[in-house]
Amino acid sequence: MEVDGKQLRIDYTYQHAPTLLEFHECKKRVKAVLGPFGSGKSSACVMEIFQNGLAQAPMPDKVRRTRWLVVRNTYRQLKDTTMRTVFDWFPPHALGSYNETNHTYMMKMPLPDGTVAEIEWLFRALDDPEHVRNLLSLEVTGAWLNEYREIPKVIFDGVDGRIDRFPAKKDGGCTYPVIIMDSNPPDFDHWTYKMFEEDVHSDIDLAAKVQLFRQPSGLSDMAENLPFLADNYYKNLSVGKDPDWVKVYVEAEYGYVKSGKPVYKNYSDILHRAPKTIDVVKSVPIIIGMDFALNPSAVFCQYTPSGSFNVLRELIGENMPLRTFIQQMLRPVVSSYYPRMRLIVCGDPAGVARSQTDGSTCYQELAAAGLIARPARTNSFQARFGAVDSLLTRLSEGKAMFQLDPSCVMLHKGFLGEYKFPEVYSRIQRDTITQDTPLKNLYSHPHDALQYAALGYEYIQMAKETGEKAFRARQKRVGGKDAMYAHT
Repeated sequence: MEVDGKQLRIDYTYQHAPTLLEFHECKKRVKAVLGPFGSGKSSACVMEIFQNGLAQAPMPDKVRRTRWLVVRNTYRQLKDTTMRTVFDWFPPHALGSYNETNHTYMMKMPLPDGTVAEIEWLFRALDDPEHVRNLLSLEVTGAWLNEYREIPKVIFDGVDGRIDRFPAKKDGGCTYPVIIMDSNPPDFDHWTYKMFEEDVHSDIDLAAKVQLFRQPSGLSDMAENLPFLADNYYKNLSVGKDPDWVKVYVEAEYGYVKSGKPVYKNYSDILHRAPKTIDVVKSVPIIIGMDFALNPSAVFCQYTPSGSFNVLRELIGENMPLRTFIQQMLRPVVSSYYPRMRLIVCGDPAGVARSQTDGSTCYQELAAAGLIARPARTNSFQARFGAVDSLLTRLSEGKAMFQLDPSCVMLHKGFLGEYKFPEVYSRIQRDTITQDTPLKNLYSHPHDALQYAALGYEYIQMAKETGEKAFRARQKRVGGKDAMYAHT
């Protein structure tokens, strides 16, 4: 490409960053990329704006005009990182002019087809009150929210209403209006977590509008952008750092809560959370793990012929009697989603105790609804934890054999840190110590249910070893006490 009589060469490839290629090819209104330090996220956003500017339909004067809002939390961050990345790729002295007063870069590039790409970059920092006020009056083609973990939801909402405004409709309109976003992972209580990881799975309109792209961990074999980083970059970056820091900035995982220790250190969002709804395999049983606490919970799982342990669905009855939970939640889900399938229902051994109100047990309540269940072999936390943790560590051809459906929101948050060992101050040791049993909260109940499901998986292994027919015959002989299968 020739600019002002000089040849300009732009060397950019997605060869070493396949996630960024998918990000670039996506045509949704809002798209974001999440990854570790040094993974090429910012450069990809710069190139997205550049390529968008080239693709804009020209006006009658043969100029392809686009205007882009670039937002960062502070002006210092904007100047030291965001603007530096833009200017490294497209130096103002060669391609246009930068106005220091209003932080605007006007880029002009003649193209081989005789048109000119005119790309206007408006750099705005949220620590400048005037910039924040002006956001709601700008008319732009699109926007880039750089390091969105630092940007509040109200800014995103305001920006969403300002794109697709330049060029105006009378001048041909915007060819491709878009909000692009990039970041290291935020905490899982951040507004983007709710949008990209929760709401998108239940809101059809939102799913059509937004998409998140997650890059692999910098420590994995799939790490991206490595040829452009120093040797052992991520390994050296991790040395001497707090494990929680490494999780976020190197392994590209959502941040943990700081009060307490996550129960499952082997859980990885990238490895264990399925990118889309997991299909049910009709030919194998559904394993239902159940916890009978004040918030009764059920977790639906499958052990597939390929060896994968899939967590399909969670049900949580907040402050709900068990009978109501069974009638209004559990039984309808079984009938609607798993009709005529074999069920293995495995629950908390404490459920054999009789109710003080009517003398029935939890298992009798289930049986009355046509769900024959049996207690797990133990209620030991170590055994329950070990059953799940062993599944998390299983790999086959580099793929994790434990897969969590994206609809399991409470289990997911629990894995990220809400299911945790609490920390308390010990007067004897004069220090904060971590307790060895998890905190009882809304997240612990579905995780208890998952653990019982993992213990129920043992019965499948026993059936394989003894023969399916013989094993089922044995279960029928022992009846309700040891019954394994239920049919709907």
